[in-house]
Amino acid sequence: MKTVFITISRGSIARNILHSDVVRILRERGVRIVLLAPAWEDSQFRNEFGGEGVNFAPLVDPRQNFCDRIIVGIHKGLVYNATTVLRDRYGFLSRSETNAFRRVAKRTVFKPLRRFGFLKEAVRWIDLWLRPARDYDDLFRRERPSAVFTTNPTETADAQVMKAARRHGVKIIAMPKSWDNLPKLSFRVKPDLLLLWGPALTPHALRYQHIEESWIRLVGVPQFDVLSDSKMIMTREEFFRSIGADPDRKLIVFGSEGKVTPGDPELAEILAGMVGRDLLGVPSQLYIRPYFALRGEEEKFSALIRRPRVIIDHWFTRTQGFRDSWDYTLRHAKHFANLMRHMDVMVTHASTLAIDAAANDRPVVHVGFGGHETKSYGDSTLRWYDSAHYAGVMAERGSRLVKNPDDLRQALSAYLQNPSLDGEGRARLRERYCYRLDGGAGGRIARAILSLIGAEG
Repeated sequence: MKTVFITISRGSIARNILHSDVVRILRERGVRIVLLAPAWEDSQFRNEFGGEGVNFAPLVDPRQNFCDRIIVGIHKGLVYNATTVLRDRYGFLSRSETNAFRRVAKRTVFKPLRRFGFLKEAVRWIDLWLRPARDYDDLFRRERPSAVFTTNPTETADAQVMKAARRHGVKIIAMPKSWDNLPKLSFRVKPDLLLLWGPALTPHALRYQHIEESWIRLVGVPQFDVLSDSKMIMTREEFFRSIGADPDRKLIVFGSEGKVTPGDPELAEILAGMVGRDLLGVPSQLYIRPYFALRGEEEKFSALIRRPRVIIDHWFTRTQGFRDSWDYTLRHAKHFANLMRHMDVMVTHASTLAIDAAANDRPVVHVGFGGHETKSYGDSTLRWYDSAHYAGVMAERGSRLVKNPDDLRQALSAYLQNPSLDGEGRARLRERYCYRLDGGAGGRIARAILSLIGAEG
């Protein structure tokens, strides 16, 4: 019997991968699964995803030493791109994070060196030699896996498992946890097979990861498989009743982005005023989705709890064992899928929620401001629309970018009255970032793994 290790470093990854058909198909082909996760001993995690032929082992996130920080810094430098420039010039959260000397040094050193793929390979070899990651040696000797499926290859914990796999001669299949990960840093270990959501990501893999195109497989988005499951999708009336929404009003979803968008409470207040005073030309209501990856984000919108025509998402239940505390239950996956299916417009920043909306052919209003105060390009969210990963999304022209409250009102009004606006752009987003929305992404992932380990027959 062949054995496959699957890394699950985040609760969100558990939801995305383990509720798809990946494990089911592998088990049907007689493959034994070992889930490596920080929540490996948690009873809820085991009950949700355990079963015959599924075992659990720890995924350890080691503390980085000085050597690790230097190596990771080089891996980040070797993918020098538009996002690097933006972060070095304006900071991630604020300009106080910037340093002129560091910015010039990085540009001088890494901008020319990023073109040489062999340098990534050299740094990977040095990384493996200096930091061989022997913590998993006993597990690899005992389980003798045929392959490792790493679901977050830019994560330090996953890199440790990938290093162990490389030293033990075990095949590595890698799939970034999200579409925007490839420009962040070069993988510390090069996989034998790279699985991507859609064709828009292939140039990023070639450019930033020095991966041969023949090693890439397009599989789609596993968490979108639920959209094709009739048992998971409720009617609009049923879903609206479950969240206390008015079925006679359009539903606007506002997706907050946490610390990087501190103006979100004021923005939510602006939106609440628009729906409360019926300023959009169509009777509407507002659904606020806090940034659940951070604790306490719900409290930012407490002033709107009793506001008429405003619903604040409280259907998210934090779980134990993962640092993101993500609600990986099938119940929440169903709730989120129905929210995306039955909303009328998405309002968000440079967020993956735009891909979720496009997958359901729902209009997206991208926000480039944080409230009534006017801020410069470098101090507002406008800069993130020019990042290495998001510039491609904007280039498909499937959304509206607004820079002040009046533009926001006009864009919402236009979409609510004519949801087909920019539909061709959304279709391009689906084709290029989602590949196929046929409910088969999990199956394609499983078949790619089976093919690599010679068990596809």
